[in-house]
Amino acid sequence: MSDVKCVSVLKLESGGGGLRQSVAALKPNATMEDDLGQHIGGRKSCRKDINDGDDHLVEVVRQPVLRIKLPCALIVVASQWPCWLSPVLSLRLPLAGAFFPKTLHALFKPPAAWSQPKLMDSWSTYEDFLQLNLPSVPLIVLASGQGGKLLEVLSRLKDHKGVFMFAMNTPFLKSRPKDTRRFWHKMDAKVLPHGVMGATVLHSNFGGATSAAHLIFFRNVAPQAFVPSLCVPRVLKHLLNSASPGRFSVIDVPPPIEGTVPRSPLVVDDLLRAEGLLDMYHRRRLVACPSVFAKTKWVQRLLTPYELLRAFDVPITMDNVLLPKCSSTTLPFGIEESLSPLVISSIFGFLWGVTGGGSGCASTMSYCYC
Repeated sequence: MSDVKCVSVLKLESGGGGLRQSVAALKPNATMEDDLGQHIGGRKSCRKDINDGDDHLVEVVRQPVLRIKLPCALIVVASQWPCWLSPVLSLRLPLAGAFFPKTLHALFKPPAAWSQPKLMDSWSTYEDFLQLNLPSVPLIVLASGQGGKLLEVLSRLKDHKGVFMFAMNTPFLKSRPKDTRRFWHKMDAKVLPHGVMGATVLHSNFGGATSAAHLIFFRNVAPQAFVPSLCVPRVLKHLLNSASPGRFSVIDVPPPIEGTVPRSPLVVDDLLRAEGLLDMYHRRRLVACPSVFAKTKWVQRLLTPYELLRAFDVPITMDNVLLPKCSSTTLPFGIEESLSPLVISSIFGFLWGVTGGGSGCASTMSYCYC
């Protein structure tokens, strides 16, 4: 098996919003540097997609996105996984402070320069935010966490007049869809006195390969910001590594799925099919996966930790730290319950995307689409 790595790089241009793809080849020992100043090294690929006479190539896809220009600095607040922080750092947005669990601080490199009003010299905790008196200057507040934390955050923002968004975690493995909907309805009623509205976003509508749905509460934000932007729709087959090692049960070649395939989890003969999405509420269901090692070329198995990280769009620069903490059904720190960077980038583009020309430094957001 050759060593091939498929990496999708979203390239932030200084102007224009067109879609362009290009391919560059790198040796497996070569490195790429992302916007967090970390190096992306070679990794064995899930399958060989390119072969130009060299068995050691890395496919890099560059896709321009809108330049993002904020009217003021922002702060990130999270009681668990800080879902807003990775896109903020990758896009180099003006950050005045970030408050999230201390156990996660080492995963994120602080900005070289904090924006005014500077609220800290290094990362702070969620508990620090609850004791903070925000300065009376324009600030964008991007928060996330369990539903019970929403009112706690709002209690510290009584005089805040700027953009506010709270991405509520969805405990997929601990609840059923009807329980989730019931809780969302309950939260909608609780936040009305605070002038806060709610919008439901589906990961799959933004190009994601899971059935994840999240409720985002917002204030001073146009509801249209949560309408999906143009995207490349992915399904499980874009994530599966046909060379994954392990002892898996061999199965017959799955029957083809005829007609239009819906953007939803697909189950045939009690197996999740690669043509559909990852079922967030039934994560222990086995998947019919291609395998170069099986006699029939097909096995049934769970997703690998590496495939799970890609399913939830976690930046590949975090793999070295996160992979040892992953299992075949869950990711650490509540990542799978959190809003995806794909959705967040779309929201940023609607609210603060700049479509005009101009010159400026390019930025990149890196994902691995195998």
